[in-house]
Amino acid sequence: MTNIKILSRVKPIFKNDTKSCLEVEENEISVNKIQKGCKGDHLVKYKYQFDQVFDDTSVNWDIYNSIYIDILKNMMKFKNNVTFYVYGETGSGKTHTLLGNSNEKGFLNLILSDMLEINKNSIHVNVTEVYNNKCYDLINDNKHVYQRENGKNNFILSSSKIIKIESKKDIIELHNKIINNRKVGISSENNASSRSHLLINIKFANKNLKILDLAGCEKAKKSICDSREKFKENGVINQSLFVLKECIRSLVSNKPYVPFRRSELTKMLKHSFDNSCKTFILATLSQDESNCGTSADVLNYISDIKNIKSIGHKYCLPPIKSKHNENVYENENVNENVHENVNENVNENVQGSPRFQLLYENKLILKNLQHKENKLLNEMIQKRSTENIFDDYSKVQQKKLKLIRKFNGKLKPIEQKKQLNKN
Repeated sequence: MTNIKILSRVKPIFKNDTKSCLEVEENEISVNKIQKGCKGDHLVKYKYQFDQVFDDTSVNWDIYNSIYIDILKNMMKFKNNVTFYVYGETGSGKTHTLLGNSNEKGFLNLILSDMLEINKNSIHVNVTEVYNNKCYDLINDNKHVYQRENGKNNFILSSSKIIKIESKKDIIELHNKIINNRKVGISSENNASSRSHLLINIKFANKNLKILDLAGCEKAKKSICDSREKFKENGVINQSLFVLKECIRSLVSNKPYVPFRRSELTKMLKHSFDNSCKTFILATLSQDESNCGTSADVLNYISDIKNIKSIGHKYCLPPIKSKHNENVYENENVNENVHENVNENVNENVQGSPRFQLLYENKLILKNLQHKENKLLNEMIQKRSTENIFDDYSKVQQKKLKLIRKFNGKLKPIEQKKQLNKN
């Protein structure tokens, strides 16, 4: 299990006379690229593998449904911060995936709706736009905000307005503010292309979910720049994405210095390569034959990120192996054979000192509490229903922590069984 999960999505072809340069087979994407050579042009096929690939028939719901359980479990159960960011070329469907349209809901609307069903009193959101390497607050009249580095080497946004989400009406208002206030412009692919990086920070269950929509990468020879301002705008976008690539290369090469401070974008993404954060990356691809080179560049970039998984850099430490972490990408099957009545287990013949017997009995109580906690969490996430479940879930967590503190950490959920067997 790793801290980074990488997905890829292929945009449908809307023009009848356009040929596709991509082939999708299960979790593999192949790029058919015409390579020029001294003896003439020849076809070269490059293959890339990812954790999951969505073909051109997939919709926003398919992508959301594949990762939302992982995201909520990491935030609520494993107490991890989560980052989900989308990267791809201009016009490949990044903003549509996150924000949707009038006919189809985006990832933001779907995740906030599910959080409302779980606990509507615990959702706080702030939205920041990075335009020309400066940060602006989209829900506070586009006021200029700053990223400051705290004593823990983390970057935080100062004076950013935070709003509370308590109803679906609040979700719609948030969505409209983002759409109306974000910088858009004409690109080589469409007339309303995002010209800035977008960060949506959602605080839920005392953890942060950061959703990033990166501005589309576009080569200078293909860009439509009819003014000095637009030329600078496109250059700053490419420069920030280049700095991000340099950070990735430094992590892959295990260099002692990673240039996160060179760009406002990389400051935001620094935490996503830390072992305390779970990161989901979606690469959006255009299969238009004219965009073959750019699609290959996007896939090469994502492949570099895959290499971070195995190097163990100080910014991307390997996760602690445990019974819980191994199943973080799977729906946990609760063992229904576990005794609900703790007293039945306590009456077993346990040999040893009174102190050992007390530890053993409380270990069984802790095991029962963990079973209840898992069961309630599965009900909240999979059924998307509260029905006072969240209150019961919080009470079980408090009892579990109280029991562990009572014995000064000697009743650790994972390791205590091994310690008892040794004794």
